[in-house]
Amino acid sequence: MCKSVRTCFHVIRATVSAVIIGAFLAGSAGAQGLEGSAGKQSLRVQQAVLFDRMLSDPQDLDLMFAYAALSARLEDYEAAIATLERMLIFNADLPRVRLELGALYFRIGAYSVSKRYFDSVAGQSDVPDEVRRRIGGYLERIDQRQRRHRFSGRVEVAGIADTNANLGPEDADILLLGLPSRLDGNDVEDGDVGGRLRLELVHTYDLGRTNNDVWRSEGSYLGRRYVEEDEGNLDSVFIRTGPELSLNSFAFGPKVRPFVDAEYVRAGDDSLYRGAGAGIQGRMTPLDSWSFFGELRGGYRDYITRDDEDGAVFLGRVGAAWLPGRDTVVTATLTGQRDEADADFRRNTEGAARLSASYAYDPGFSFADDKWVISAYAGVGYRLFDEADPVVSPTSAREDVEFRLGASHTFALQDGFYGTVGATALWRNSNLPNYDFENFGVSVAVGYRF
Repeated sequence: MCKSVRTCFHVIRATVSAVIIGAFLAGSAGAQGLEGSAGKQSLRVQQAVLFDRMLSDPQDLDLMFAYAALSARLEDYEAAIATLERMLIFNADLPRVRLELGALYFRIGAYSVSKRYFDSVAGQSDVPDEVRRRIGGYLERIDQRQRRHRFSGRVEVAGIADTNANLGPEDADILLLGLPSRLDGNDVEDGDVGGRLRLELVHTYDLGRTNNDVWRSEGSYLGRRYVEEDEGNLDSVFIRTGPELSLNSFAFGPKVRPFVDAEYVRAGDDSLYRGAGAGIQGRMTPLDSWSFFGELRGGYRDYITRDDEDGAVFLGRVGAAWLPGRDTVVTATLTGQRDEADADFRRNTEGAARLSASYAYDPGFSFADDKWVISAYAGVGYRLFDEADPVVSPTSAREDVEFRLGASHTFALQDGFYGTVGATALWRNSNLPNYDFENFGVSVAVGYRF
């Protein structure tokens, strides 16, 4: 057992990086087992061989099913569907084929056809309970996606532990008016435990077009409370709304989304700022395994108790997502942000890069109705302020470099319930010791998605 709370947090500090790196390597190891470009080429050769064998023996149902399964694995859904449909011509009493057809039609968005095949299987008396439960899950999602108004979201409650819950500098030695000074020991970083509440709600309105254009609105709340350190308490509310519109007539073509949004933040149990903005997002998927996205936003923040920080905020972001396999996603983003302010020493420019990866896998448990997911990220950022803060150092403008790491493992359960364990690390190195900062945290959460 730890002798004190501070000793416990030294243990967290020493182990959390290992947890993050271990989870990241686990995800990477899983990804290496997936079908890369060489693996896909090998599967395509096998697909061609099976196709030639089917031409030689066009009534062999086992050959047809093997070819359809391999085609689905390659995401060649049209070939898989055509083959399975042909199997039903030879023998209409093949519930497994109907089940596979329902899943394939679901993947391409043909929900009415998918539902017809699922209903034909579920209507039989000898369907195993596990298969019937999975069909029910598909039918529920089909019903949701065919509604004009759709709601989704999640509720998550977590226990948290952080080594720097009071958001203090890592050392008591700071600068004041450019001269060395020393903080009271209570103001230096200190650890604490607490809780976190996350609420998310998304409303989607189908605009009734063949290219799946929608109007989407989302809102979120993030609340954090510590047992002793009030300075780290947080309340953040964010809402955004706008249409998602296709640039052509295809449902999976390039999309743009103009939006407006608003936000409100409380920190340390006091109102910090409120703000509003507008911008545009875009995304396109030129290849099956690659998609690209971007965002431009301008807004204004009104600080409640810090009038010298009031000002405009401008953000630009570009990124790419790569799918080396069906269950693996690797995402890279570059972000630039400019914060204006009434006081010159509050104005700053920031650039950041982030790389994240996730790997989903079937745990093989009957109580898990979805895949489990390992996720990890790493990021680096640089922030430069326009002028020196005369209270801290009249001659040196602030410069910060930040490094972030994080990892999590999400365990899907049943009926939308899930659990998550996670670890995060943040290091900020500044040319002014007042702003040197580090925090290592762990969390255990339970949640419900709907």
